[in-house]
Amino acid sequence: MMEGQDRFAAAQELFEKGDLEIALAAFVSIAGDARWLARCEIYIARIVGLLQSRLERGSEEWQRLESVLMQVQGRLEKVALPRAASRPRPAESASRPRPRSRLLVGTKEGPMPSLARTSDFRVERTPHIDVIRDSPLEPDDRFKIRVYLDKLPMRPGEIGQGIAAPAGTRIEMTLVASSQLAILGPDSASFILNDVSGVIELPLFELVVRPKAEWQSDGAGVIAIFFIDGRPCGKVSRRIPLGRVDAATDATVQRIVVVPNGVVPADLTVTVVADIINNGRQFQCTVTTPHIEKYSQAKAQPWNLSDSTSAVVRGYMEKFTSASTGPEQLIDELNGAGKKLFDASPKLFQEVFWALSDAGLPLRSIAIVSEEPYFPWELMIPRRRSKNGLEEFEKSLGVLFGVGRWTSPDIVSPTRDIELNDSFVIAPNYNGRGDLRNAAAEAKMVASLFDGEMISPASFAQIRMRLLGQARSLIHFVCHGNSAAFENQSLRLEGNEVLTSSSLIGINGLAKIFSAKKPVVFLNACEVGRGIPSLVGLGGFAPAFIELGASAVIAPLWSVDDEIAHRIAEEFYREVRKKPSVPLSRIFSAIRAKAYVEGKDTYAAYCFFGDPLASMAESRTILPARPGG
Repeated sequence: MMEGQDRFAAAQELFEKGDLEIALAAFVSIAGDARWLARCEIYIARIVGLLQSRLERGSEEWQRLESVLMQVQGRLEKVALPRAASRPRPAESASRPRPRSRLLVGTKEGPMPSLARTSDFRVERTPHIDVIRDSPLEPDDRFKIRVYLDKLPMRPGEIGQGIAAPAGTRIEMTLVASSQLAILGPDSASFILNDVSGVIELPLFELVVRPKAEWQSDGAGVIAIFFIDGRPCGKVSRRIPLGRVDAATDATVQRIVVVPNGVVPADLTVTVVADIINNGRQFQCTVTTPHIEKYSQAKAQPWNLSDSTSAVVRGYMEKFTSASTGPEQLIDELNGAGKKLFDASPKLFQEVFWALSDAGLPLRSIAIVSEEPYFPWELMIPRRRSKNGLEEFEKSLGVLFGVGRWTSPDIVSPTRDIELNDSFVIAPNYNGRGDLRNAAAEAKMVASLFDGEMISPASFAQIRMRLLGQARSLIHFVCHGNSAAFENQSLRLEGNEVLTSSSLIGINGLAKIFSAKKPVVFLNACEVGRGIPSLVGLGGFAPAFIELGASAVIAPLWSVDDEIAHRIAEEFYREVRKKPSVPLSRIFSAIRAKAYVEGKDTYAAYCFFGDPLASMAESRTILPARPGG
């Protein structure tokens, strides 16, 4: 087995480096082993699509690549048939026979006409939870809940997100419960999303009310989280009345989001949802990895902290931002905070991380889809106590791996479709009052690389007018960030005006504009003559731009040095143009590593909000979900 793991890891590395032809041959060779076939098939499909996008459709080479993919998919179907026959069929198994998986690619002139037809096969369903119990529940009471999907809107008491995916997609569901409740028996199920069944029923789940001594909060409830290919695609939650009937909350009306599916999952995916009481310190965490059978379907566990996550993060980072911290000690404090943050991370995440590490299994990408906006996962430094004493990594997760965070109340994974072809650049002129020395050069660089236009003057009214007037694929800010408010960051504009996350969300019509191009947003919030870093937080802008429809957000967690920030922007955009197949998160891994070599904290400050495998090349290929899974 180790030989297969090593070969698969080597093929992944070739793919990430952009050696597509060699990587294709490697994956095809490994796919000869049925144990690795399913994982290799997804990579093969992506590579074939990328290579075909450079060729004339229907050419001899184009057809050869298509033949390679069809052969591998045919082999996969032969292997899957015996497995499918041995599995219990889901409740809606009377659905139509599943169609053959196809790869849709674009030509040099753009997407093929058939690409638009994929929406015809999209199925939308709303998840619901029913509590099968007439009277309020008391400790030791057993009860059942019903999880199902239909075409009706969410009801009072339900909060969540509708699911949309191509017909035939296999959906996995994991149920999590608050501290007052225990799930008896299975906590997960899977089903096929089809356009025949109006109602899709999952098996009933049995729960029991724990003794009051074990309750860690007042509000009780359950959350059903849905996944496609191990990537979260929606949820529904419901309160459970204990002792008395809790007041029902109004359903949150969510827009339907077409979730990413049929793509290679991250090596490790972590989903964090707020506990039903939503007090900022109690969460439910699920973890999944395609490399270990035990965790191939999401496992769930509570994640409880002693204080709100914003307070915990601020506490761990306060020494790092202290005026008495010298330059050398600053990096030591950053390392120390990283180790403490890992200790405070969900125990289930630590368990799966060490299982992957101990087995020498592939671990290059980590996806965090979370309702919790503050925890800086990329700064964590793994450590544990074992029979060999204290084991700890020398570098942070964000240096060793491609880490992509996504702050989403919908618990829907971000897109991998990244385009950078035109831009707006916002670089305020402060008229000598704290001007950023490199702002003009940086603005000119971005504008020249990505068909950019400066928004001038950089006032709130002008920015509002221009953003509402035209959709662009990149919005780059180079300005001052306000470090006074950790939870609600603001950016300083011209004329003593500021742009806040709340004012951004308040611009009517901006979400519709963002949805047209799903822009990348780069917030380069600098500070002139910075003596020490100051926390600027990400609790405001990152979630705001994500809510509006950005495909990725890049922003510093603390105030950064103007000179180094400019070099980081130059390196990022240079690498994006030079190596379009390299994930954006890996570009920041290389940038972040310099902090631990040069002793410059600014290199470690930048967070990447997006899919850890998103790249410029990803936008050229669309791979529908493999029907039936």
